[in-house]
Amino acid sequence: MKEKAVNLFEKAKNENAIIQLIKWLEQSNYDKEKLKEKAVNLFEKAKNENDIIQLIKWLEQSNYDKEKLKEKAVNLFEKTKNKQIIGELLIFLERNNYDNAKLVVMIENEIPKNKSKNFLVRALNFLTKYDLLLAKKYACELQGISNDFELNTKTFIKLLCNRDGICETKLDEFLRTKKVNKNKLSQFKTAIQVLGNTQKVNEVFNLLYSDEGWQNSELTRFLTFATLANIDGWNRLIKNIYMNPQKYKGRIIGNALIHRQLFPEKTIQNTCFIILNEWKCFFENAIESESQYTGHVVCAMGHPNLRRLASKTAYEILESNNLFLISEKGSYLYQFCKDIVENDIFPIWDSNKI
Repeated sequence: MKEKAVNLFEKAKNENAIIQLIKWLEQSNYDKEKLKEKAVNLFEKAKNENDIIQLIKWLEQSNYDKEKLKEKAVNLFEKTKNKQIIGELLIFLERNNYDNAKLVVMIENEIPKNKSKNFLVRALNFLTKYDLLLAKKYACELQGISNDFELNTKTFIKLLCNRDGICETKLDEFLRTKKVNKNKLSQFKTAIQVLGNTQKVNEVFNLLYSDEGWQNSELTRFLTFATLANIDGWNRLIKNIYMNPQKYKGRIIGNALIHRQLFPEKTIQNTCFIILNEWKCFFENAIESESQYTGHVVCAMGHPNLRRLASKTAYEILESNNLFLISEKGSYLYQFCKDIVENDIFPIWDSNKI
């Protein structure tokens, strides 16, 4: 199969076919430099918008020149009318530290032309982090059509328009009672997001950081909210999980790893090394937990710089012959281990998936 794919890869001319082959061969440990060379050549002449965005994502993972990728992304943003691509480009540019002031201008220019609900919500999320006054202005303009949005977005718009009153009240209530109704967790998150990186918001995170109840329940969901990445407390929480994964449940580690592209590469590699090197501890904790979640172990196996250790870990897990591996939840981990050991195929090191 691999030999056939290599032959096809060397002859292929169709851009999309080449991209799919690059992705497949990468998982099969084919020469990464050859894949990168082909991807770069294709990237420099590609015209199809979907192909360009796929190549940008792949080359980003391959440590290609970030400035060239950002330049191409900005050019595509200015030309494309594809609403999904616009959203993905915004995420890419923000993740790669593109000038926030320029991004604000790009979004401000796009809002009058793009009435897609998904784009407007994403734009508001972004502006909330970098230009609260502008975010509030557009939120007030959107109030007239807010019935077209989902409940969480309606709440978001409402809080933005009244941020100095409602949001402060919600945080004061939490600081007093240290409780948030699970059904209102999204509203609570939005209140924090809308207020921004204030002293009161960070007081809240200091409480979440040390509260064992939150570590076992609400914190698991709270960590998925990447829109809080501009808040010191949120970042400090995730960094602590990366530095001491042994202290946390698997689902919490997994949710923290969703945001791995926002943190230094060495930090993430060290986290994945700990998980793979001490797999017995994480494996046993997963079996004993209610969720029996193993996504963090699978994610660590996909790290591109830890393939040898991942192979060793996968082999040892299979050799353990633990009955958990043939259970419904354990079969998820079992299949990945089998693919690594038998076919040299590793989990995809995607930017936002576990």
